[in-house]
Amino acid sequence: TYPAVPYLLTGNRCYYDTPYAQYAQESFDNSVFLKDMDVLGTDIRLYTEPSYTGGAGSAYIDNYGTIDSTQLSNINPFGFLWETFKVSGFRGAPYVLKPLFAYVTEDVNTNSLHHTEDFTTVVNDLVFYDTVQNTGVSVNGDYSSAFRFYHMYGSHPGAVLNENAEYEANVSLPQALRGDIKIIQAYLDQLKELGLYDNTTVIITADHGDFPGELIRPQTCLMLVKMAGADSTAPLKTSNAPISHDDMFATVIKGLGGDYAAYGKSIDEIAEDEVRTRYHYNTVVRQEDFEEMFLYEYLVTGDGRDLANYQKTGKEWTIYYSIYKS
Repeated sequence: TYPAVPYLLTGNRCYYDTPYAQYAQESFDNSVFLKDMDVLGTDIRLYTEPSYTGGAGSAYIDNYGTIDSTQLSNINPFGFLWETFKVSGFRGAPYVLKPLFAYVTEDVNTNSLHHTEDFTTVVNDLVFYDTVQNTGVSVNGDYSSAFRFYHMYGSHPGAVLNENAEYEANVSLPQALRGDIKIIQAYLDQLKELGLYDNTTVIITADHGDFPGELIRPQTCLMLVKMAGADSTAPLKTSNAPISHDDMFATVIKGLGGDYAAYGKSIDEIAEDEVRTRYHYNTVVRQEDFEEMFLYEYLVTGDGRDLANYQKTGKEWTIYYSIYKS
């Protein structure tokens, strides 16, 4: 996730050859994607972990700010103590009892600090759904357009969202994914009630696919796209157009009414029979501890669901764990 989200917001790839914080900083410094949206009069708001943003891009993010975690007024004392108890219990408990104290970093962040309106320090789908239901979707009339990036927890192991978008421990990954779709549907329904849906471009995707540590099956990601101005009464259509995440940047700028020529084609302009090549970056891991070791670049020509269409380019990078984790 930590190379993927900065890439989705800048277009700059991570090759694990610099420390992560440096990559995140430089990816925003060397990107004009947010700037190109900003000059169009766009209200830009990102809802993701702050470690995935930075650099010059922060100047264009309209809900970017700093919360001083050293101030007691920002700390939720009971939540903080509870999370401390869980972390300590997980570390000290016998292995048979560790599941009782299991936690994820999102829980620690969520419960240790008071919720601050329009800011996020976490990726928490339950909080997102509560906000959609109780606060609702609104628009800011001071801007001519809006861009929203919602990073959801999704179908990761450890998800606690069931298919009804309710808290439930030990859910299956399909349950969690259906729960997220329910949240997104509620959001889109509110756009329709506000009369904004038809003029909105919607992209539902993933920052990475499921992978076993080597390329033994395609790692294609979900990609659902509804363009602004499209017939909203038309049924869902499956397309075999050879697209990739690289095509999202042109799609976003087009959706905002800007000049996207420098970004290439928008997703809706790519024909199903078009011959295109795309890049796939595969992380190879050491199976005994699932530690990343190498990054391989592949060229994909044709159907991305067929491994026969994946060819190594010869470019590869060694992942130095102590470097990119720092």
